[in-house]
Amino acid sequence: QRLERPREALRHERIVVEDEDAGSPPRGGRGRDGLIADVLGELEPDVVVFEEAYNLAVLDSIASRLDMHQVMGRPDHSVAAISRVPLDQAEWRTYRRGRAVLELGLPNQGLRIMGVHLSSGMS
Repeated sequence: QRLERPREALRHERIVVEDEDAGSPPRGGRGRDGLIADVLGELEPDVVVFEEAYNLAVLDSIASRLDMHQVMGRPDHSVAAISRVPLDQAEWRTYRRGRAVLELGLPNQGLRIMGVHLSSGMS
């Protein structure tokens, strides 16, 4: 059975998952933040989920270039996100040291976004 939603709730959000060294050691994404932002800018995303994103300065730089005001990242977790739209949840769950799941929620959309980063031995 299909659930009907009010018309104003039917928005289309663009979500991108980025797996391009946005902050992993040793370079930490430094020097590549402009390139990453240029590519993502062409996609016009509302939410971007990153893997290997330990460097919060790089996330801040990319978010600023894309006019995104929410940055969710932790230097002890490999998953992070930036968003142009308000989020009502940003919660990390750790399953192994440095490996995490980031759960994001879009208010009034009934949508949950799960950013998952597993080591190669777990995939």
